[in-house]
Amino acid sequence: MGSQTDIVYSYAERSLRKVYPTSEGWSIQRQTVAGNSAPKFQISRKSRGISESVIAAVIMNARVGADDLGIFSSDMKPNGAGKIATKLVIIPEGADVSSVPDEFDIMELKGFACINEKIVWWKRNNFIEAQAE
Repeated sequence: MGSQTDIVYSYAERSLRKVYPTSEGWSIQRQTVAGNSAPKFQISRKSRGISESVIAAVIMNARVGADDLGIFSSDMKPNGAGKIATKLVIIPEGADVSSVPDEFDIMELKGFACINEKIVWWKRNNFIEAQAE
């Protein structure tokens, strides 16, 4: 059985593939950053001479604030040439993102939700609380 992070990666990657399909030239790669267990992804494509890239991070908090966005450090670079065009924050459904700046895009992660300030995971017809590793 996989860890909680593996489950989150799996759900996040599935959601990203719906928005950034390989049939349209998108490449999605998991990214590992030492010292931080938050799942991160590099998404990119080159089409008709134009490079597009996205850095995505999963933040599993009921409230997402400026401190959580430190994951998008200035030394994170997309694969290949070009600048980071989009910064995508993947959150559980219903998370408070009121303090997230407009420069970040938001995607809700289906299968996870915020109920009473707790993260819950939908599994086999009932919610269970997500446990920290």
